Amino acid sequence: MMKKWMPIMMLMLLSGCNEPKQVSGTDFKREYELRNNQTMVSSEYLGEKDGKVFLRRKTMSLVNKSKWNEEIWCTETNNLDSTFMTLLKKDIPNQAPEDTARKLADPHR
Repeated sequence: MMKKWMPIMMLMLLSGCNEPKQVSGTDFKREYELRNNQTMVSSEYLGEKDGKVFLRRKTMSLVNKSKWNEEIWCTETNNLDSTFMTLLKKDIPNQAPEDTARKLADPHR
């Protein structure tokens, strides 16, 4: 159980976050659906824990094009419709926790 939560905690520590940003179900769903189809924004679904779903949202700095700002978004699962939750459950990250931790430590790999 802790292994599933560890990558999210490590990402929060590495990105300087103390807590994930709580967003509405509508905003979470929109960001998930757009994922990498946006200019200067990239999102990755991280998983579900304790009745919440999480994603990592990266935005390119307007000042320094090689710098990315990261934040973790979350919403309560009851803010999302059952069809969308079924879709999310199929998008479980396929990496082992060690691989995810390595990727989070160096997001430009």
